[in-house]
Amino acid sequence: MKGRKQLRQEDGSALVMVLFVVLIFTILGMGILSATLGGAQRTATRESDVQSLHLAEKSLDEAVAYITSQLEGRQNIEPEELTAVIQEVRSRLDQADKLPVSTDLTSRNASGGVVDIQYETASADRQKTSYKMTLTSSADVNGVKRNLQQVITIDAYPDFLNYALGSENDLTLNGAPEVTGNMYAGGDMKVSNIAHYIYKGAAPVKETDFPFLNGDAYVQSLSRLFLPAWVDPSSGSSGEITLAQSSHPSGAAGKIFHIPENAQNHIKIKSRKKFVQINVEESVLDKLTEAVGGREADREFMKSSGNLAGLLTSGHFGTLQQLRMPEEPGNPPAKPAEDTDEAWKAYYAELDLYEQKVQEYRNKMIQLQNTLENLASSSVFDGTLTIDGATFASLKFTGAAKNEHKWLIVTGDLNINNLSQQELETFGNIIVLGNVNIHGRASFNGTIYVLGQTRIVDASVSGLGTGQLVLISKGDVLITRVDAFVNSEPMALKGFFYTDGEAELYGVGSIFSLQGGFFAKGNLTVNAALGQAAAGDQVIQFEPAEQRIGDQLLKRFNVTYDGTVFEEQQTGLPRVKQVSIHPGPKRLLNSP
Repeated sequence: MKGRKQLRQEDGSALVMVLFVVLIFTILGMGILSATLGGAQRTATRESDVQSLHLAEKSLDEAVAYITSQLEGRQNIEPEELTAVIQEVRSRLDQADKLPVSTDLTSRNASGGVVDIQYETASADRQKTSYKMTLTSSADVNGVKRNLQQVITIDAYPDFLNYALGSENDLTLNGAPEVTGNMYAGGDMKVSNIAHYIYKGAAPVKETDFPFLNGDAYVQSLSRLFLPAWVDPSSGSSGEITLAQSSHPSGAAGKIFHIPENAQNHIKIKSRKKFVQINVEESVLDKLTEAVGGREADREFMKSSGNLAGLLTSGHFGTLQQLRMPEEPGNPPAKPAEDTDEAWKAYYAELDLYEQKVQEYRNKMIQLQNTLENLASSSVFDGTLTIDGATFASLKFTGAAKNEHKWLIVTGDLNINNLSQQELETFGNIIVLGNVNIHGRASFNGTIYVLGQTRIVDASVSGLGTGQLVLISKGDVLITRVDAFVNSEPMALKGFFYTDGEAELYGVGSIFSLQGGFFAKGNLTVNAALGQAAAGDQVIQFEPAEQRIGDQLLKRFNVTYDGTVFEEQQTGLPRVKQVSIHPGPKRLLNSP
Protein backbone atom coordinates (compact mmCIF):
# COMPACT_ATOMS: atom_id res chain seq x y z
CA MET A 1 0.00 0.00 0.00
CA LYS A 2 2.86 2.28 0.86
CA GLY A 3 4.47 1.72 -2.57
CA ARG A 4 1.27 2.51 -4.40
CA LYS A 5 0.86 5.72 -2.43
CA GLN A 6 4.38 6.84 -3.42
CA LEU A 7 3.66 6.18 -7.07
CA ARG A 8 0.47 8.20 -6.86
CA GLN A 9 2.49 11.13 -5.39
CA GLU A 10 4.78 11.09 -8.47
CA ASP A 11 1.93 11.19 -10.96
CA GLY A 12 2.45 14.12 -13.49
CA SER A 13 6.24 14.48 -12.99
CA ALA A 14 6.87 13.23 -16.49
CA LEU A 15 4.59 15.92 -17.87
CA VAL A 16 6.47 18.57 -15.92
CA MET A 17 9.75 17.23 -17.28
CA VAL A 18 8.41 17.24 -20.81
CA LEU A 19 7.13 20.78 -20.42
CA PHE A 20 10.49 21.86 -19.01
CA VAL A 21 12.37 20.30 -21.90
CA VAL A 22 9.97 21.88 -24.36
CA LEU A 23 10.55 25.25 -22.68
CA ILE A 24 14.32 24.83 -22.88
CA PHE A 25 14.17 23.94 -26.56
CA THR A 26 11.79 26.82 -27.19
CA ILE A 27 14.20 29.24 -25.54
CA LEU A 28 17.09 27.75 -27.51
CA GLY A 29 15.09 27.94 -30.70
CA MET A 30 14.14 31.53 -30.06
CA GLY A 31 17.80 32.32 -29.33
CA ILE A 32 18.93 30.66 -32.52
CA LEU A 33 16.20 32.38 -34.47
CA SER A 34 17.10 35.70 -32.90
CA ALA A 35 20.80 35.15 -33.66
CA THR A 36 19.96 34.15 -37.20
CA LEU A 37 17.78 37.18 -37.75
CA GLY A 38 20.33 39.45 -36.07
CA GLY A 39 23.14 37.99 -38.15
CA ALA A 40 21.15 38.45 -41.30
CA GLN A 41 20.41 42.01 -40.28
CA ARG A 42 24.07 42.68 -39.45
CA THR A 43 25.08 41.11 -42.75
CA ALA A 44 22.63 43.32 -44.59
CA THR A 45 23.86 46.37 -42.67
CA ARG A 46 27.47 45.46 -43.37
CA GLU A 47 26.65 44.95 -47.04
CA SER A 48 24.95 48.34 -47.12
CA ASP A 49 27.94 49.84 -45.32
CA VAL A 50 30.40 48.44 -47.87
CA GLN A 51 28.16 49.50 -50.76
CA SER A 52 27.74 53.02 -49.39
CA LEU A 53 31.53 53.32 -48.97
CA HIS A 54 32.12 52.14 -52.52
CA LEU A 55 29.41 54.47 -53.77
CA ALA A 56 31.06 57.43 -52.00
CA GLU A 57 34.44 56.45 -53.48
CA LYS A 58 32.87 56.18 -56.93
CA SER A 59 31.46 59.68 -56.52
CA LEU A 60 34.93 61.09 -55.86
CA ASP A 61 36.48 59.08 -58.70
CA GLU A 62 33.86 60.35 -61.16
CA ALA A 63 34.43 63.93 -59.98
CA VAL A 64 38.22 63.62 -60.47
CA ALA A 65 37.66 62.03 -63.87
CA TYR A 66 35.33 64.91 -64.81
CA ILE A 67 37.83 67.54 -63.70
CA THR A 68 40.61 65.74 -65.58
CA SER A 69 38.49 65.57 -68.73
CA GLN A 70 37.86 69.31 -68.54
CA LEU A 71 41.59 70.10 -68.26
CA GLU A 72 43.24 67.47 -70.47
CA GLY A 73 42.56 69.34 -73.69
CA ARG A 74 44.20 72.55 -72.49
CA GLN A 75 47.48 73.21 -74.29
CA ASN A 76 50.33 75.63 -73.56
CA ILE A 77 48.94 76.91 -70.27
CA GLU A 78 50.82 79.73 -68.61
CA PRO A 79 50.96 79.24 -64.80
CA GLU A 80 49.22 82.52 -64.10
CA GLU A 81 46.31 81.59 -66.38
CA LEU A 82 45.44 78.71 -64.06
CA THR A 83 43.06 80.75 -61.89
CA ALA A 84 40.80 81.56 -64.85
CA VAL A 85 40.94 77.94 -66.02
CA ILE A 86 39.94 76.65 -62.57
CA GLN A 87 37.11 79.16 -62.32
CA GLU A 88 35.74 77.90 -65.62
CA VAL A 89 35.88 74.29 -64.43
CA ARG A 90 34.27 75.33 -61.15
CA SER A 91 31.38 76.92 -63.04
CA ARG A 92 30.85 73.74 -65.04
CA LEU A 93 30.90 71.65 -61.87
CA ASP A 94 28.24 73.85 -60.33
CA GLN A 95 26.13 73.58 -63.47
CA ALA A 96 26.51 69.79 -63.28
CA ASP A 97 24.83 69.93 -59.84
CA LYS A 98 27.98 68.68 -58.15
CA LEU A 99 28.01 65.44 -60.12
CA PRO A 100 25.44 62.95 -58.79
CA VAL A 101 26.94 59.50 -59.26
CA SER A 102 25.29 56.84 -61.39
CA THR A 103 24.59 53.52 -59.64
CA ASP A 104 22.81 50.22 -60.20
CA LEU A 105 21.59 50.21 -56.57
CA THR A 106 18.73 52.66 -57.02
CA SER A 107 16.20 49.87 -56.61
CA ARG A 108 17.59 49.30 -53.13
CA ASN A 109 17.05 52.82 -51.92
CA ALA A 110 20.59 54.01 -52.68
CA SER A 111 21.86 57.46 -53.61
CA GLY A 112 25.23 59.16 -53.76
CA GLY A 113 27.24 62.01 -55.22
CA VAL A 114 29.55 64.93 -54.50
CA VAL A 115 27.74 67.13 -52.01
CA ASP A 116 30.29 69.87 -51.40
CA ILE A 117 33.17 71.48 -53.33
CA GLN A 118 35.48 73.91 -51.56
CA TYR A 119 37.95 76.00 -53.60
CA GLU A 120 41.09 77.39 -52.11
CA THR A 121 44.55 78.39 -53.25
CA ALA A 122 47.47 76.32 -52.05
CA SER A 123 48.98 79.34 -50.30
CA ALA A 124 48.82 83.09 -50.54
CA ASP A 125 52.18 83.40 -52.35
CA ARG A 126 51.26 80.76 -54.96
CA GLN A 127 47.75 81.94 -55.68
CA LYS A 128 48.11 82.05 -59.43
CA THR A 129 50.06 78.85 -59.97
CA SER A 130 48.56 76.20 -57.72
CA TYR A 131 44.95 75.52 -56.79
CA LYS A 132 43.31 73.14 -54.32
CA MET A 133 39.80 71.70 -54.54
CA THR A 134 38.35 69.81 -51.56
CA LEU A 135 35.63 67.40 -52.67
CA THR A 136 33.18 65.86 -50.21
CA SER A 137 31.00 62.94 -51.28
CA SER A 138 28.08 61.30 -49.50
CA ALA A 139 26.36 57.97 -50.14
CA ASP A 140 23.29 56.37 -48.52
CA VAL A 141 22.40 52.71 -49.03
CA ASN A 142 19.36 51.49 -47.05
CA GLY A 143 19.92 54.14 -44.40
CA VAL A 144 23.66 53.50 -43.98
CA LYS A 145 25.57 56.69 -44.77
CA ARG A 146 29.23 57.24 -45.61
CA ASN A 147 30.99 60.58 -46.21
CA LEU A 148 34.40 60.81 -47.84
CA GLN A 149 36.67 63.77 -48.54
CA GLN A 150 39.53 64.19 -51.01
CA VAL A 151 41.83 67.12 -51.81
CA ILE A 152 42.75 67.63 -55.48
CA THR A 153 45.78 69.81 -56.23
CA ILE A 154 45.94 71.36 -59.69
CA ASP A 155 49.03 73.26 -60.81
CA ALA A 156 50.77 74.45 -63.93
CA TYR A 157 54.32 73.63 -62.92
CA PRO A 158 56.53 71.69 -65.35
CA ASP A 159 57.15 68.10 -64.28
CA PHE A 160 60.92 68.30 -64.66
CA LEU A 161 61.06 70.27 -61.40
CA ASN A 162 59.80 67.18 -59.55
CA TYR A 163 62.83 65.00 -60.32
CA ALA A 164 66.46 64.89 -59.27
CA LEU A 165 67.42 63.32 -62.62
CA GLY A 166 65.36 62.67 -65.70
CA SER A 167 64.87 62.64 -69.43
CA GLU A 168 61.87 62.70 -71.74
CA ASN A 169 63.81 60.13 -73.76
CA ASP A 170 66.48 57.68 -72.54
CA LEU A 171 68.11 57.96 -69.11
CA THR A 172 71.39 56.02 -68.90
CA LEU A 173 73.12 55.50 -65.55
CA ASN A 174 76.66 54.20 -66.04
CA GLY A 175 78.39 53.42 -62.76
CA ALA A 176 77.58 54.59 -59.26
CA PRO A 177 75.88 57.99 -59.02
CA GLU A 178 74.09 58.72 -55.75
CA VAL A 179 70.60 60.10 -56.36
CA THR A 180 68.52 61.38 -53.45
CA GLY A 181 65.13 62.04 -54.98
CA ASN A 182 63.10 60.63 -57.86
CA MET A 183 64.21 59.80 -61.40
CA TYR A 184 62.18 59.69 -64.62
CA ALA A 185 62.73 58.12 -68.04
CA GLY A 186 60.28 58.90 -70.84
CA GLY A 187 62.05 56.32 -73.04
CA ASP A 188 64.34 53.58 -71.74
CA MET A 189 66.14 53.56 -68.41
CA LYS A 190 69.50 51.77 -68.73
CA VAL A 191 71.59 50.83 -65.71
CA SER A 192 75.12 49.38 -65.69
CA ASN A 193 78.20 49.26 -63.46
CA ILE A 194 80.58 50.47 -66.21
CA ALA A 195 81.44 54.19 -66.17
CA HIS A 196 82.67 55.81 -69.40
CA TYR A 197 84.87 58.90 -69.54
CA ILE A 198 87.10 60.88 -71.88
CA TYR A 199 90.77 61.34 -70.96
CA LYS A 200 93.63 62.69 -73.09
CA GLY A 201 91.73 62.07 -76.30
CA ALA A 202 90.87 58.47 -75.43
CA ALA A 203 87.61 56.95 -74.15
CA PRO A 204 88.46 54.36 -71.48
CA VAL A 205 85.98 52.75 -69.08
CA LYS A 206 85.97 52.03 -65.36
CA GLU A 207 84.22 49.04 -63.79
CA THR A 208 82.63 50.21 -60.56
CA ASP A 209 79.37 49.79 -58.61
CA PHE A 210 75.70 50.38 -59.47
CA PRO A 211 73.73 53.58 -58.64
CA PHE A 212 72.61 54.44 -55.12
CA LEU A 213 68.94 55.48 -55.27
CA ASN A 214 67.19 57.08 -52.31
CA GLY A 215 63.82 57.64 -53.94
CA ASP A 216 61.71 56.19 -56.77
CA ALA A 217 62.49 55.38 -60.39
CA TYR A 218 59.63 56.26 -62.78
CA VAL A 219 59.68 54.23 -66.00
CA GLN A 220 57.31 53.56 -68.88
CA SER A 221 57.13 49.85 -68.03
CA LEU A 222 59.28 47.10 -66.51
CA SER A 223 60.18 46.18 -70.09
CA ARG A 224 61.83 49.59 -70.52
CA LEU A 225 64.23 49.20 -67.56
CA PHE A 226 67.44 47.51 -68.77
CA LEU A 227 70.15 45.94 -66.59
CA PRO A 228 73.08 43.52 -67.02
CA ALA A 229 71.92 39.90 -67.26
CA TRP A 230 74.53 38.70 -64.74
CA VAL A 231 72.60 40.52 -61.98
CA ASP A 232 70.00 37.74 -62.30
CA PRO A 233 71.83 34.57 -63.49
CA SER A 234 68.65 32.48 -63.21
CA SER A 235 67.13 34.51 -66.05
CA GLY A 236 69.15 32.36 -68.46
CA SER A 237 70.12 35.35 -70.59
CA SER A 238 73.44 36.93 -71.45
CA GLY A 239 74.27 40.54 -72.12
CA GLU A 240 71.33 42.73 -71.18
CA ILE A 241 67.83 41.95 -69.90
CA THR A 242 64.84 44.00 -68.81
CA LEU A 243 63.43 43.98 -65.32
CA ALA A 244 60.31 42.30 -66.76
CA GLN A 245 62.51 39.39 -67.92
CA SER A 246 64.08 38.93 -64.49
CA SER A 247 62.97 35.90 -62.49
CA HIS A 248 63.34 37.94 -59.29
CA PRO A 249 62.40 41.54 -60.18
CA SER A 250 62.54 42.89 -56.63
CA GLY A 251 65.93 41.31 -55.96
CA ALA A 252 67.34 42.58 -59.27
CA ALA A 253 66.00 46.10 -58.64
CA GLY A 254 67.52 45.98 -55.16
CA LYS A 255 70.95 45.13 -56.60
CA ILE A 256 71.06 47.76 -59.31
CA PHE A 257 69.78 50.57 -57.06
CA HIS A 258 71.18 49.48 -53.65
CA ILE A 259 67.69 49.26 -52.14
CA PRO A 260 67.75 46.76 -49.25
CA GLU A 261 64.02 46.07 -48.83
CA ASN A 262 60.90 46.11 -51.02
CA ALA A 263 62.93 47.35 -53.96
CA GLN A 264 60.19 46.78 -56.52
CA ASN A 265 57.96 49.24 -54.63
CA HIS A 266 60.42 51.93 -55.69
CA ILE A 267 59.96 51.16 -59.40
CA LYS A 268 56.87 53.06 -60.51
CA ILE A 269 55.08 53.37 -63.85
CA LYS A 270 54.34 56.83 -65.24
CA SER A 271 53.27 57.17 -68.86
CA ARG A 272 54.90 59.99 -70.79
CA LYS A 273 51.38 60.99 -71.81
CA LYS A 274 50.92 62.20 -68.23
CA PHE A 275 54.27 64.00 -68.16
CA VAL A 276 53.77 67.78 -68.02
CA GLN A 277 56.13 69.21 -70.64
CA ILE A 278 57.36 72.73 -71.14
CA ASN A 279 57.62 74.77 -74.31
CA VAL A 280 60.84 76.79 -74.06
CA GLU A 281 60.27 79.12 -77.01
CA GLU A 282 56.65 79.83 -76.05
CA SER A 283 57.74 80.42 -72.45
CA VAL A 284 60.38 82.91 -73.58
CA LEU A 285 57.73 84.76 -75.58
CA ASP A 286 55.51 84.79 -72.49
CA LYS A 287 58.24 86.34 -70.38
CA LEU A 288 59.16 88.86 -73.08
CA THR A 289 55.51 89.86 -73.23
CA GLU A 290 55.55 90.39 -69.46
CA ALA A 291 58.65 92.53 -69.85
CA VAL A 292 57.11 94.83 -72.48
CA GLY A 293 53.75 95.30 -70.81
CA GLY A 294 51.75 92.09 -71.19
CA ARG A 295 49.69 92.80 -74.33
CA GLU A 296 48.81 89.82 -76.55
CA ALA A 297 49.30 91.99 -79.65
CA ASP A 298 52.91 92.63 -78.58
CA ARG A 299 53.42 88.89 -78.15
CA GLU A 300 52.22 88.14 -81.66
CA PHE A 301 54.34 90.99 -83.05
CA MET A 302 57.48 89.57 -81.40
CA LYS A 303 56.61 86.04 -82.52
CA SER A 304 56.35 87.09 -86.14
CA SER A 305 59.46 89.27 -86.03
CA GLY A 306 62.40 88.00 -88.03
CA ASN A 307 64.86 89.98 -85.91
CA LEU A 308 63.85 89.75 -82.24
CA ALA A 309 67.04 91.36 -80.92
CA GLY A 310 66.71 94.29 -83.30
CA LEU A 311 63.05 94.78 -82.39
CA LEU A 312 63.79 94.82 -78.65
CA THR A 313 66.61 97.35 -78.99
CA SER A 314 64.81 99.58 -81.50
CA GLY A 315 62.90 101.53 -78.88
CA HIS A 316 59.57 100.19 -80.19
CA PHE A 317 58.62 99.06 -76.68
CA GLY A 318 58.75 102.17 -74.55
CA THR A 319 58.47 100.21 -71.30
CA LEU A 320 61.90 98.63 -71.84
CA GLN A 321 64.89 100.43 -70.37
CA GLN A 322 67.61 100.43 -73.04
CA LEU A 323 71.11 99.50 -71.85
CA ARG A 324 74.35 99.11 -73.77
CA MET A 325 78.05 99.37 -73.24
CA PRO A 326 79.22 102.95 -73.77
CA GLU A 327 81.50 103.59 -76.70
CA GLU A 328 85.11 103.43 -75.60
CA PRO A 329 87.18 106.56 -76.23
CA GLY A 330 89.83 104.69 -78.20
CA ASN A 331 93.53 105.53 -78.10
CA PRO A 332 94.84 108.93 -77.03
CA PRO A 333 96.14 111.25 -79.79
CA ALA A 334 99.75 110.79 -80.83
CA LYS A 335 102.25 113.49 -80.03
CA PRO A 336 103.03 115.80 -82.96
CA ALA A 337 105.78 114.75 -85.32
CA GLU A 338 106.83 118.38 -85.79
CA ASP A 339 107.98 120.44 -82.84
CA THR A 340 105.99 123.57 -83.69
CA ASP A 341 103.60 125.74 -81.70
CA GLU A 342 100.74 125.04 -84.10
CA ALA A 343 101.33 121.27 -83.97
CA TRP A 344 101.40 121.23 -80.17
CA LYS A 345 98.35 123.49 -79.99
CA ALA A 346 96.40 121.08 -82.20
CA TYR A 347 97.68 118.13 -80.13
CA TYR A 348 96.52 119.62 -76.83
CA ALA A 349 93.13 120.44 -78.32
CA GLU A 350 92.75 116.80 -79.41
CA LEU A 351 93.98 115.64 -75.99
CA ASP A 352 91.36 117.79 -74.24
CA LEU A 353 88.63 116.23 -76.40
CA TYR A 354 90.01 112.76 -75.69
CA GLU A 355 90.06 113.36 -71.92
CA GLN A 356 86.47 114.60 -72.11
CA LYS A 357 85.51 111.36 -73.90
CA VAL A 358 87.37 109.34 -71.25
CA GLN A 359 85.50 111.14 -68.48
CA GLU A 360 82.16 110.70 -70.26
CA TYR A 361 82.97 106.98 -70.70
CA ARG A 362 83.81 106.62 -67.02
CA ASN A 363 80.63 108.41 -65.98
CA LYS A 364 78.52 106.21 -68.27
CA MET A 365 80.24 103.08 -66.95
CA ILE A 366 79.57 104.10 -63.35
CA GLN A 367 75.94 104.81 -64.25
CA LEU A 368 75.65 101.44 -66.01
CA GLN A 369 77.25 99.67 -63.04
CA ASN A 370 74.77 101.28 -60.67
CA THR A 371 71.86 100.41 -62.96
CA LEU A 372 72.86 96.74 -63.27
CA GLU A 373 73.22 96.48 -59.50
CA ASN A 374 69.81 98.11 -58.82
CA LEU A 375 67.48 97.13 -61.66
CA ALA A 376 63.94 98.26 -60.95
CA SER A 377 62.26 97.80 -64.34
CA SER A 378 62.41 95.45 -67.32
CA SER A 379 65.49 96.25 -69.38
CA VAL A 380 67.23 95.11 -72.55
CA PHE A 381 71.02 94.99 -72.83
CA ASP A 382 72.21 95.34 -76.42
CA GLY A 383 75.04 92.90 -77.14
CA THR A 384 77.15 90.63 -74.93
CA LEU A 385 77.15 91.28 -71.19
CA THR A 386 80.13 90.15 -69.08
CA ILE A 387 80.00 90.11 -65.28
CA ASP A 388 83.57 89.52 -64.10
CA GLY A 389 83.86 91.09 -60.66
CA ALA A 390 85.94 93.94 -62.05
CA THR A 391 84.03 95.85 -64.74
CA PHE A 392 80.70 94.79 -63.24
CA ALA A 393 80.61 93.34 -59.73
CA SER A 394 77.06 91.96 -59.65
CA LEU A 395 73.71 91.81 -61.44
CA LYS A 396 70.69 92.51 -59.24
CA PHE A 397 67.04 93.49 -59.41
CA THR A 398 65.34 95.04 -56.43
CA GLY A 399 63.27 92.53 -54.45
CA ALA A 400 60.00 94.13 -55.55
CA ALA A 401 61.01 94.12 -59.23
CA LYS A 402 61.96 90.43 -59.17
CA ASN A 403 58.55 89.50 -57.81
CA GLU A 404 56.70 91.79 -60.23
CA HIS A 405 57.72 90.01 -63.44
CA LYS A 406 60.56 92.33 -64.38
CA TRP A 407 63.15 90.85 -66.74
CA LEU A 408 66.62 91.66 -68.01
CA ILE A 409 66.94 90.70 -71.68
CA VAL A 410 70.46 90.18 -73.07
CA THR A 411 70.46 90.16 -76.87
CA GLY A 412 73.95 88.62 -77.08
CA ASP A 413 75.79 86.24 -74.74
CA LEU A 414 75.82 86.40 -70.94
CA ASN A 415 79.28 85.66 -69.52
CA ILE A 416 79.68 85.26 -65.76
CA ASN A 417 83.45 84.92 -65.55
CA ASN A 418 84.63 85.60 -62.03
CA LEU A 419 88.14 86.99 -61.86
CA SER A 420 87.87 87.87 -58.16
CA GLN A 421 87.91 85.81 -54.97
CA GLN A 422 84.42 86.88 -53.92
CA GLU A 423 81.23 85.33 -55.27
CA LEU A 424 79.50 87.17 -58.09
CA GLU A 425 75.86 87.69 -57.11
CA THR A 426 72.99 87.47 -59.59
CA PHE A 427 69.51 88.25 -58.27
CA GLY A 428 66.61 88.40 -60.70
CA ASN A 429 65.16 86.84 -63.84
CA ILE A 430 67.05 86.97 -67.13
CA ILE A 431 66.39 86.06 -70.78
CA VAL A 432 69.47 85.46 -72.92
CA LEU A 433 69.03 85.33 -76.70
CA GLY A 434 72.59 84.03 -77.13
CA ASN A 435 74.69 81.66 -75.00
CA VAL A 436 75.44 81.55 -71.28
CA ASN A 437 78.93 80.85 -69.94
CA ILE A 438 79.63 80.51 -66.21
CA HIS A 439 83.13 80.22 -64.75
CA GLY A 440 84.38 80.69 -61.19
CA ARG A 441 82.40 81.38 -58.02
CA ALA A 442 78.87 82.68 -58.51
CA SER A 443 75.62 82.73 -56.52
CA PHE A 444 72.11 82.99 -57.98
CA ASN A 445 68.53 83.62 -57.03
CA GLY A 446 66.46 83.68 -60.19
CA THR A 447 65.42 82.01 -63.43
CA ILE A 448 67.48 82.25 -66.62
CA TYR A 449 66.11 81.33 -70.06
CA VAL A 450 68.75 80.63 -72.70
CA LEU A 451 67.94 80.35 -76.39
CA GLY A 452 71.50 79.29 -77.17
CA GLN A 453 73.80 76.87 -75.35
CA THR A 454 74.99 76.82 -71.73
CA ARG A 455 78.55 76.10 -70.57
CA ILE A 456 79.40 75.77 -66.88
CA VAL A 457 83.14 75.13 -66.68
CA ASP A 458 85.21 74.98 -63.47
CA ALA A 459 82.42 76.81 -61.70
CA SER A 460 80.96 76.93 -58.22
CA VAL A 461 77.25 77.75 -58.44
CA SER A 462 75.57 78.40 -55.10
CA GLY A 463 72.26 79.80 -53.94
CA LEU A 464 71.85 83.45 -53.02
CA GLY A 465 69.91 83.85 -49.81
CA THR A 466 67.13 81.27 -49.72
CA GLY A 467 66.99 81.02 -53.52
CA GLN A 468 68.73 79.11 -56.25
CA LEU A 469 69.28 79.08 -60.00
CA VAL A 470 66.71 77.68 -62.42
CA LEU A 471 68.36 77.54 -65.85
CA ILE A 472 66.22 76.54 -68.84
CA SER A 473 68.23 76.19 -72.03
CA LYS A 474 66.99 75.66 -75.57
CA GLY A 475 70.45 74.41 -76.50
CA ASP A 476 72.71 71.86 -74.83
CA VAL A 477 73.93 72.27 -71.24
CA LEU A 478 77.53 71.27 -70.55
CA ILE A 479 78.79 71.05 -66.97
CA THR A 480 82.43 69.98 -66.97
CA ARG A 481 85.59 69.73 -64.86
CA VAL A 482 83.87 70.41 -61.57
CA ASP A 483 86.56 69.88 -58.88
CA ALA A 484 88.72 67.66 -61.12
CA PHE A 485 90.69 65.03 -59.14
CA VAL A 486 89.51 66.45 -55.84
CA ASN A 487 89.17 63.66 -53.24
CA SER A 488 87.12 65.36 -50.55
CA GLU A 489 83.58 66.61 -50.05
CA PRO A 490 82.92 69.20 -52.81
CA MET A 491 80.82 72.35 -52.73
CA ALA A 492 77.47 71.54 -54.33
CA LEU A 493 76.09 73.27 -57.38
CA LYS A 494 72.69 74.61 -56.36
CA GLY A 495 70.05 74.82 -59.04
CA PHE A 496 67.72 73.14 -61.53
CA PHE A 497 69.02 72.69 -65.05
CA TYR A 498 66.88 71.87 -68.08
CA THR A 499 67.90 71.46 -71.70
CA ASP A 500 65.84 70.85 -74.82
CA GLY A 501 68.88 68.98 -76.15
CA GLU A 502 70.93 66.03 -74.90
CA ALA A 503 73.37 66.01 -71.98
CA GLU A 504 76.20 63.93 -70.51
CA LEU A 505 77.27 64.39 -66.90
CA TYR A 506 80.49 63.04 -65.40
CA GLY A 507 81.60 62.27 -61.88
CA VAL A 508 84.60 60.09 -62.72
CA GLY A 509 87.82 62.10 -62.53
CA SER A 510 85.85 65.14 -61.39
CA ILE A 511 83.43 65.33 -58.50
CA PHE A 512 79.89 66.35 -59.44
CA SER A 513 77.61 67.46 -56.63
CA LEU A 514 74.23 69.05 -57.40
CA GLN A 515 71.54 70.22 -55.00
CA GLY A 516 68.46 70.62 -57.15
CA GLY A 517 68.03 68.58 -60.33
CA PHE A 518 69.01 68.02 -63.95
CA PHE A 519 66.57 67.19 -66.75
CA ALA A 520 66.97 66.77 -70.51
CA LYS A 521 64.32 66.60 -73.20
CA GLY A 522 66.80 64.53 -75.20
CA ASN A 523 68.87 61.64 -73.87
CA LEU A 524 70.62 62.10 -70.52
CA THR A 525 73.70 60.01 -69.71
CA VAL A 526 75.42 59.93 -66.32
CA ASN A 527 78.86 58.41 -65.70
CA ALA A 528 80.09 58.03 -62.13
CA ALA A 529 82.80 56.22 -60.16
CA LEU A 530 83.66 55.61 -56.51
CA GLY A 531 86.86 56.24 -54.56
CA GLN A 532 89.83 58.53 -55.02
CA ALA A 533 91.01 59.50 -58.49
CA ALA A 534 94.28 60.91 -59.80
CA ALA A 535 95.70 61.85 -63.18
CA GLY A 536 97.57 59.03 -64.91
CA ASP A 537 99.55 58.71 -68.12
CA GLN A 538 96.88 56.99 -70.23
CA VAL A 539 93.91 56.56 -67.89
CA ILE A 540 92.66 57.99 -64.61
CA GLN A 541 94.17 56.17 -61.64
CA PHE A 542 91.54 55.03 -59.13
CA GLU A 543 91.98 53.92 -55.54
CA PRO A 544 89.83 50.99 -54.34
CA ALA A 545 86.12 51.71 -54.19
CA GLU A 546 86.26 51.19 -50.42
CA GLN A 547 88.10 54.51 -50.05
CA ARG A 548 86.00 56.52 -47.62
CA ILE A 549 85.54 59.99 -46.19
CA GLY A 550 85.02 59.15 -42.53
CA ASP A 551 82.42 56.38 -42.54
CA GLN A 552 81.04 57.29 -45.99
CA LEU A 553 81.97 55.97 -49.42
CA LEU A 554 83.59 58.61 -51.61
CA LYS A 555 80.89 58.96 -54.28
CA ARG A 556 82.06 61.17 -57.11
CA PHE A 557 78.56 61.98 -58.42
CA ASN A 558 75.78 63.19 -56.12
CA VAL A 559 72.39 64.73 -56.89
CA THR A 560 70.06 65.74 -54.06
CA TYR A 561 66.58 66.97 -54.94
CA ASP A 562 65.55 70.42 -53.65
CA GLY A 563 61.87 71.25 -53.94
CA THR A 564 62.07 74.82 -52.61
CA VAL A 565 62.25 76.05 -56.20
CA PHE A 566 58.43 76.20 -56.30
CA GLU A 567 58.37 78.81 -53.57
CA GLU A 568 61.43 80.82 -54.55
CA GLN A 569 61.16 81.05 -58.35
CA GLN A 570 57.43 80.91 -59.07
CA THR A 571 57.31 84.15 -61.08
CA GLY A 572 59.96 82.88 -63.45
CA LEU A 573 58.66 79.37 -64.05
CA PRO A 574 57.61 78.52 -67.62
CA ARG A 575 54.29 77.73 -69.23
CA VAL A 576 53.46 74.05 -69.65
CA LYS A 577 51.64 72.07 -72.32
CA GLN A 578 49.07 70.79 -69.82
CA VAL A 579 48.15 71.13 -66.18
CA SER A 580 49.08 68.56 -63.57
CA ILE A 581 46.37 67.00 -61.40
CA HIS A 582 47.35 65.37 -58.10
CA PRO A 583 44.50 63.55 -56.26
CA GLY A 584 45.22 63.17 -52.56
CA PRO A 585 44.15 60.26 -50.34
CA LYS A 586 40.45 59.75 -49.55
CA ARG A 587 39.53 60.47 -45.92
CA LEU A 588 36.53 58.98 -44.10
CA LEU A 589 34.52 61.66 -42.31
CA ASN A 590 32.15 59.52 -40.25
CA SER A 591 31.53 56.00 -38.94
CA PRO A 592 28.29 54.08 -39.33
